[in-house]
Amino acid sequence: MPIQPTVENERGAVEPARTDEARSLVFSWIPSAPRAAAPGELAEASADSSAMSVAFRRKLLSVGAPLGALATGAISGIARCSTKSPPEHFDFLVVGGGSGGIACARRAAVHGKKVMVVERGPDRDEHGIRRGGGYGGTCVNVGCVPKKLMYTAATHFEAAETAPGYGVTMPHPKLDWGALVARRNAYVARLNGIYTRNLDNAGITHVEGFARFVAPRQVEVDGVSYTADHVLIAVGGKPVMPDIPGAEHCISSDGFFDLEAQPEKALVVGAGYIAVELAGRASTAPQAKAVSALPGAVWRALRLQAAGTTVSALLPLTTQGPESMHPQLGCATAVATASPPPVCPAGILHTLGTKVALACRGPGVLRHGFDPLIQEVLNKEIVRSGTELLSNSQVVGVEKGPDGKLQATLSSGKVVGALDCVLMAIGRSPVTEGMGLETTGVKLDQKGRVIVDDKQVRRASPRDANRYPPHPPRPWYCPRVEPFLEPASTVFAASA
Repeated sequence: MPIQPTVENERGAVEPARTDEARSLVFSWIPSAPRAAAPGELAEASADSSAMSVAFRRKLLSVGAPLGALATGAISGIARCSTKSPPEHFDFLVVGGGSGGIACARRAAVHGKKVMVVERGPDRDEHGIRRGGGYGGTCVNVGCVPKKLMYTAATHFEAAETAPGYGVTMPHPKLDWGALVARRNAYVARLNGIYTRNLDNAGITHVEGFARFVAPRQVEVDGVSYTADHVLIAVGGKPVMPDIPGAEHCISSDGFFDLEAQPEKALVVGAGYIAVELAGRASTAPQAKAVSALPGAVWRALRLQAAGTTVSALLPLTTQGPESMHPQLGCATAVATASPPPVCPAGILHTLGTKVALACRGPGVLRHGFDPLIQEVLNKEIVRSGTELLSNSQVVGVEKGPDGKLQATLSSGKVVGALDCVLMAIGRSPVTEGMGLETTGVKLDQKGRVIVDDKQVRRASPRDANRYPPHPPRPWYCPRVEPFLEPASTVFAASA
């Protein structure tokens, strides 16, 4: 039978120990060895037994209490380790809280699935370089949304330049860069809050941290493991930085949104739309003409518009005679050429007042995936607007002087100095490194992109990872995710 722990109360009487006192006791009763007692000793032994028992217990308690407390704590720790709860399980787990990941998560939640989203958050490395975006991904935090806010500010500068052509006199605008950045960041933070509230309203669990796969359908975030029947990899990309001397002095297109002050002079490197928008996008403004409102003039006006000429007005002729007859149209017309429009600054930085040079390794910008007419017109307008276009040039090195100014050396031998900023916009790469994808059977190409099937939508798992060979990327397609039509071992990759 179990031994009941006992203690002595303030009156010297022995009573059962309370729970907290019992934890600190190793023994409260030790039976003595039996022996034969003489008849005369029985009364004396009975009188002394109570006092001896109390003294013995006191001595034993002083020695055994610390050992008991230590043993009890060790036993409790063992019990806690043995009863550790298993990882929380979900139907659908999304790694990446950008536009694609959140859209898929919310769609799955609509269908009644238990969903979780892991977002890295606005994480930065030891040098302060941004590694994560935040809820909404690149577009919301360091892409489309903040860029459009900056571009909208630039359009006000353009309006001031073109206003005299409409008879409107406006003073030259001035920019408070700090105020613009503060309001832009507040707007982005508001959007982050909207994304998280939408996740909460949809009943979607979301945590911030870097997710690493420890098994095909198990990820670990800050030491906590989660499992799922289906996992979607939607981690997005990061800007590519060149492997050149002085690259640490350059910023990326993400770093553009970390600028606390407006640079006076900047070199933007790249030929894609990101580089062009930040530095050298130009608004084409064809020369305007006026056409007389005589028979056939309306038709001629439409033909001029179709050719790309802006027709500002239909004006009556002041003279009529054979000299006013159009030789081909056979009707009286008069076309008056208006004065050229003012040259509009171009691009965000250039329009806001920064002196900008745009370097690209080919003969011009937007060489791939854009209409040839757009390429031709835009390259001419970039130069006309005042942006220096450095074609057939690559940056081979960047140096920082004692005054903090940067100096970039180009492959052509040209040196661009006195720079406050060298912005690299030369492409983006997936952020799949370090995720432990080797434990899932997911295959990557040489650029770190997840290899998907012939539909460019999925799939990679230990069972079927080798069934789908690599394929060249296609320029136009709509990514689709069909996670609940596949076996429970599937790991998906969101194509973008």
